[in-house]
Amino acid sequence: MLLTAIIMLLGRAAATNCSQCSVDALCSNNTCVCAPGFTGDGRTCENINECTTQTHTCDINAACTDINGTFGCQCNGDYDGTGFTCHLNSCKRYPLACMGNSICINTRSSFACMCPPGYKYVSNGCAKDTSKARYPLLMFASPAIICIMMILTAVIYFIHQ
Repeated sequence: MLLTAIIMLLGRAAATNCSQCSVDALCSNNTCVCAPGFTGDGRTCENINECTTQTHTCDINAACTDINGTFGCQCNGDYDGTGFTCHLNSCKRYPLACMGNSICINTRSSFACMCPPGYKYVSNGCAKDTSKARYPLLMFASPAIICIMMILTAVIYFIHQ
């Protein structure tokens, strides 16, 4: 009887068999223990809301969502990431920052405006490059190929900075 009382004080319940355990509990040697993310004596287990108890590990710029036995994180509006780590997406925050056909490329701490293939930078954005000498094959490329080339150009640009 004393052993049963000690086990129950520790959040475990002695059971005559594992069928007496909560569906949210683990059973070992006829002892019920609530699974991680749950609290109780093992025969009855309740979900721990990590969001309201502030025991979640979401980024400060993310919203916490309680899920039975765990939690989820999603970055807020102008932020991108896993929810556990979020970083500002300057292109979302400042959608008009890049003007005149230029494309906004988000960087770790800011953004850059780049001209697509076939365009060159002018004082207030990008203008069509009429020389065609720099991009002779682009007149035959599909929009998808041009998009991939722009992404690769941006990646190479930021790697070499």
